[in-house]
Amino acid sequence: ITILSGQTSNGRILFGDSGDNDIGQIDYDHNNNSMRFITNTVEALKIDSDNRLSMTRGDTLAEISMDANRSSADQSIGRYQFLWNGTLVAKIEALAGSDTTNKDDGQLRFQTTESGSSIAERMRIDSSGRLLIGKTSASRTTIGSEFNQSGFNRFTADSDKTLELVRTGSNGEIIEFFNDSAHTGSLGVNGDRV
Repeated sequence: ITILSGQTSNGRILFGDSGDNDIGQIDYDHNNNSMRFITNTVEALKIDSDNRLSMTRGDTLAEISMDANRSSADQSIGRYQFLWNGTLVAKIEALAGSDTTNKDDGQLRFQTTESGSSIAERMRIDSSGRLLIGKTSASRTTIGSEFNQSGFNRFTADSDKTLELVRTGSNGEIIEFFNDSAHTGSLGVNGDRV
């Protein structure tokens, strides 16, 4: 199918029914070189001349849904991939969780590419809401950082310090300790002393 239109006109494919003869449309605007997809007589999706994608749902939430039937944990459900001149440099991916019976849990994985290297996982939010950086599972001996919703955090390093706290400008407290709301102590610096 070829649809030829004037340079300032629109080319359209219309979809109708007995209640509305153009309730759905694919509309190419030659004036600004954009393409619109119209559902239920409302613009739902637009691709502009710079290949930017925009979604519209009026006064309701615009959303993108991805649904994949997976049988094993850690399998990809959907992903956003980011390419720089055709080279994959970053990825955000939704993964199936460990409950393969009910299939009602999931994880998010974030990947980036260091110059000269392959893409690799840098961070994950698991199904419990735990944030894992540099590791893919919660383990005391696995290298990386772990932040839990409970407030518990774990840092594991290989033959290196696990935490560095820096105060600049003046002497004073670096860490404060509380039992509920009662202040119970602190660590600070005074010159080269803790």
